[in-house]
Amino acid sequence: MSRWVITIFCLSVLSCSTTPESSGFGTLTLGLEACPDIQAGTLEPYGVCGFNVSVYSGQWHTGPPSKVFDSGCMPYSGDQVTIDNIPAGSDRTVYYEMHPSPDCSGSPRLVGARGGIDILKGAPSAGIWHVSTFELGGFRGLPIFDPELRVRAAATPCATDDVCLGVDEDEHYILSPVASCDIVAGHCQVPESLYPLNQHSTRAFHSAVGLDDGRIVLMGGLTRLIEGQIFNASDDRDPVVEIFDPISLTWSTVDIEQMRGPDGKVRNATAFHRAVYLGGTKIALIGGVRRAEVSIGDGTGNAGSLSVNIPPQTGPQNENASDLIFVIDVDDESAVVGSLGSARFMANAQLITTVTGPGLLVTGGAVPMDSGRVPVNTTELCSLGDEGLTCAPPNVAGAPLARERMGHCSLCLDETPGKTCDSVFVYGGATVDSPGDAVAEVYDGVQFTPLAWGEQSAWDGQPLYPTCIRSGQRLYFLGGTSDGKQGPDVPALTLSVSAVNSGGLVASRVLGTDDEVSTLRVHHAATLLTDGRVLITGGLGVNGGPVASAHILTEDELTDMAPMAQPRWGHTATAITTGPLRGGVLITGGFTSAADGEITFAGGAEIYLPETL
Repeated sequence: MSRWVITIFCLSVLSCSTTPESSGFGTLTLGLEACPDIQAGTLEPYGVCGFNVSVYSGQWHTGPPSKVFDSGCMPYSGDQVTIDNIPAGSDRTVYYEMHPSPDCSGSPRLVGARGGIDILKGAPSAGIWHVSTFELGGFRGLPIFDPELRVRAAATPCATDDVCLGVDEDEHYILSPVASCDIVAGHCQVPESLYPLNQHSTRAFHSAVGLDDGRIVLMGGLTRLIEGQIFNASDDRDPVVEIFDPISLTWSTVDIEQMRGPDGKVRNATAFHRAVYLGGTKIALIGGVRRAEVSIGDGTGNAGSLSVNIPPQTGPQNENASDLIFVIDVDDESAVVGSLGSARFMANAQLITTVTGPGLLVTGGAVPMDSGRVPVNTTELCSLGDEGLTCAPPNVAGAPLARERMGHCSLCLDETPGKTCDSVFVYGGATVDSPGDAVAEVYDGVQFTPLAWGEQSAWDGQPLYPTCIRSGQRLYFLGGTSDGKQGPDVPALTLSVSAVNSGGLVASRVLGTDDEVSTLRVHHAATLLTDGRVLITGGLGVNGGPVASAHILTEDELTDMAPMAQPRWGHTATAITTGPLRGGVLITGGFTSAADGEITFAGGAEIYLPETL
């Protein structure tokens, strides 16, 4: 996987001066060479001949703020370009486009951006900002350390950090400015990630939520391999919450005190939970597991779907599976805590309208049983009132659900969906082994109504682990497996919102998926783009292995895309709604697999950009 970085040598950094001057001019130097500490590629294969640089000042919302500088088209003729007479000021956003034509006509081939830069009046200094470069119409990974750097660090003996921070005769770091000494091991080391240029921790089966202000919040997930195939979600080295800023394109972490145990250690980070955006800076995090044994297939080498078991309990029944619900305020770094009626994971939840205000409708999921799991058909309605969080079965007809469901999905059927929903469509999550023929159910605030496939439907099975998404008045049901012991076999299906009725669901296949095995997947991600199209990424393929392939769904037709930077499953993909890369998608975490089939974590995050921004 290739990663490009343009190093911006700016006039000065904030640490060199306490107050940026708001008047005067600065100098911007673009170093177009690959950074030695970061895994990177070359720009030459893309034939860039001209580029232009813009500098913006102010807050990004749906569009760019005021442009304070435009370089115009410049020829790309060397590895370093110095631009003078840039208006000085703080919190600037630098954005550049690289074109195949020398006059910068037509669409750019590559773009790059970085916000939060201070351009100060004065003589140039060695302040450095790393700015990742992205290909339009493709995927590009965020920066990671060059693997050879880790080898060099481990081969450098040390007793103090000073040895690891040495520089050569050209004043370049021999290792890295963030290297340190592992005193116990007696050699240098570099951090596990290039945070804050990339996500702090590896994560899989976590959640990602886009806030109204455009920031993207990552929560929980499996973060560490303990032993064998058992992974942990609660580790003091990994923050429960981290945030991606689409303006600066950097990451930060948040410590939520209420998610720690009595001993002060992280105890309530979970994977396979459900996260629901409540508006503003608040997110509800529901249930999940703290440890999980993860495997693919049936153990005999046959391709299969994901198997998740809960390690044997060593204490109370909810020690591994969580019966807690948190309403997290990421800006206040606090949470309100409530309890579900029972511990559950792989549940689903929607923010709905009730007579007393917004509430969380929690449906199905799995509960721990011995060393495994059992799907349930129970539901809970959680009040979000001033008195705190309280959950109880909803007082409606048809509850509980018509059948047990876990790993299911849900969509809002309202004419114009908002943050709260009046009518909820619950889909899938049952296998051929569970009784009943209700593939879906509709909750309207009065009752749950089970729905079966109609006679004319293009597919009539029971999907487990489906992904569903709505675009306009169309509902899409993408992938999954009809048997928890086998690989994906469920085609991509669609029907209109108006076609959801008790007379039977009649779905049609998405065009471009007939007899195309490559489109079958499970534990993938689907993202609604700003133009109404849907991006489908990764997952486990029919052979049981992770795939890097991606597709774009336009209306009812699927087309192939260039692959992701690396194969992933159990990842997230969240629309970037503001900032210089608005219209793109942030893909985070997930698992991948080594050549021997061992489950490993995917390395870092990546960004997809459409053909035009």
